[in-house]
Amino acid sequence: MFSLFKKKSLEVYAPVKGVIMAMADVQDPVFAQNMMGEGIAIQYEEGDAYAPIEGTVASVIKPSYHAFGMQAASGLEVLVHVGLDTVTLGAGIFEPLVNQGDEAHMGDKLLTINKDALHQSGLTLTTPIVILSNDHIKHVEYCVVPGDKAVPGETLIMRCELR
Repeated sequence: MFSLFKKKSLEVYAPVKGVIMAMADVQDPVFAQNMMGEGIAIQYEEGDAYAPIEGTVASVIKPSYHAFGMQAASGLEVLVHVGLDTVTLGAGIFEPLVNQGDEAHMGDKLLTINKDALHQSGLTLTTPIVILSNDHIKHVEYCVVPGDKAVPGETLIMRCELR
């Protein structure tokens, strides 16, 4: 009976290593103005990309593999978009380790990133993490502030209170 009064929430962890930044500071109006949904960004530094939540791989954006989406059992969807304009990059920078429909645990490696090639591309390496299914959430609590370090699978970045 008391479980009826428990808040349902979903924790979202950092998918990449870097420095936290406010979504409003992302140099892309679609992300900065929350047109796709609420979220936070990480200035990518190095390493691969990991599952920010427990769930199903909802999408792997082809052919560049620069972004992926995950869906939690609650229906909440999270998009991880590594870099801005990285959709223009050819093969060899991002390599997916999962396919659409695969199950993933929070902290599982989903995407290998050729850090050197990515840095040499000259593109902005800001990585937005966006809650796509805002109809599933009542409130987003940000657990980090701009300037904080983000470590994949360790740094809690958002807690979403679910409807």
